[in-house]
Amino acid sequence: MQLSEIYQQFLQDINATTWYEYLAVFTGIGSVWFSRKENILVYPIGLISTIIFIYISFKGSLLGEAAVNIYYTVMSFYGWILCFNRNQLFIELCVIVPCDFRELPLTTIRNHKLI
Repeated sequence: MQLSEIYQQFLQDINATTWYEYLAVFTGIGSVWFSRKENILVYPIGLISTIIFIYISFKGSLLGEAAVNIYYTVMSFYGWILCFNRNQLFIELCVIVPCDFRELPLTTIRNHKLI
């Protein structure tokens, strides 16, 4: 396959993409951005994305992908509820701190209060 054929296929697929597919992708990117900023908008934006991806997955008979997005949707609702009912335990669980690669194995152990 030539590079020009790959490029033509790419353009053809971009033109065939629906508005709701674009919406799902951009809200998914927005959800990751809000997650990094620790902003509560991560939940509604993420829900929009995952619900649209559930529809797209069922439409394309991708049942495994749909199941994963159903799980993400349920967890987004759960996280949103926890966020509204903040308590000290939730605040401790949600702290995002940087670490280097040497600390990575210890970070998981430390966050689960094993040491």
